[in-house]
Amino acid sequence: MIRGTNARHAEICWSQIAWCITLVLLHFWLIFMALIVCRALPLMAAPLGLFVFAVFFARVSFANAKYLVHHSNRYFHQLGALVYASLLFGHRASSEILVHHIHLATPHDPNTAKLGENIYQFVIPAWVGSYMAGLRGENKRRMAFNRGQVDQIHPYLKYWLVPLVIGILIYQLMDGGALVMYITLSVLTQLLTLLCDYVQHYGLSRDRDHFKRYLPVEQQHHWVAPCWMTICIDAHSDGSPSPHHLRNQSPHLPFTMLTMMFICLFPRWFQPLMQPRLRDWQRMKRS
Repeated sequence: MIRGTNARHAEICWSQIAWCITLVLLHFWLIFMALIVCRALPLMAAPLGLFVFAVFFARVSFANAKYLVHHSNRYFHQLGALVYASLLFGHRASSEILVHHIHLATPHDPNTAKLGENIYQFVIPAWVGSYMAGLRGENKRRMAFNRGQVDQIHPYLKYWLVPLVIGILIYQLMDGGALVMYITLSVLTQLLTLLCDYVQHYGLSRDRDHFKRYLPVEQQHHWVAPCWMTICIDAHSDGSPSPHHLRNQSPHLPFTMLTMMFICLFPRWFQPLMQPRLRDWQRMKRS
C-alpha cells in the first residue's frame, strides 16, 4: 500500500514537472513568435501586440519560473532562472529565494508595498532593491559554502549572459528593430510582474513574537483575487499556499488581479478601494 502511494505521488510530481518543462519550451518559442507577429503588425498595433504577449509571459511563464526556482532540484531551479533571465529579469530567481521568500510582508522585502505607497513610488525601488538584495544574498551564499558546492560562474553573470545571447541571436536572425522590440517586451513583462507584486502584498505585514522575530509567512500575507484568473497569483512550490488554499484565510481583492493591476495605475482610485478592506482585515485578525 505504501509503495503504491509513493509511486502515485512520484507520478503526479513528474507529470507536473513535464508540464513545467513544456511551458518553458513554449516560452522560448513565443519570444521569437512575439517578435515575428509584432513586426508584421501595423506600426500603431505593434505595442498592443507586445502587451498581449507580455501579459502571457508575466502571468504564465513567470509563474512557472517561480515554481521551478523553488524546486529542490538544482537543474529545475536553473531552468526557472533561465526563463527569468530570458526577459532581462534574471535576478528575480535569486531575490525570490534569498529575499522575498524570507522577508515577505516585512520592511526588508523590496517587493512588499507599504500602506499608502503608490505604484509609482514602488516600481523602481522594488526593482533596484530586489536586484541589490539578491546580489548580496548570492555573494553571502558563495562565501558561506565550500567551493565545490556552488557554481563556478556567479549567477548574476548568467543572468546577463542569457539575454545577451538571445539579443545577439535576434539581431543576427532579424534586425535592430526586432532587438528593440525584444527589450520593450522584456520591460513590459517586468512591469506587469511588479504590478502584481504591488497588488498581491499591498499593505500586508507580519507580526512579531515576544523575541521580536517575525512570525512565519501564512495565507493572510497574500491578497486573493476573485477568480477566473487564479493563475495570476504566483503560487509558491515550497509550502506557501496555492490560490485554492488561500481563499478562506486571506484578505480578498474586490476584482480580478488583472483588473486590480489596472486600477493601481490610478492611486486616487486604488487607495480608497484598498485601505478600508485592509483596515477591516486587520480588525478581523485582532478579534
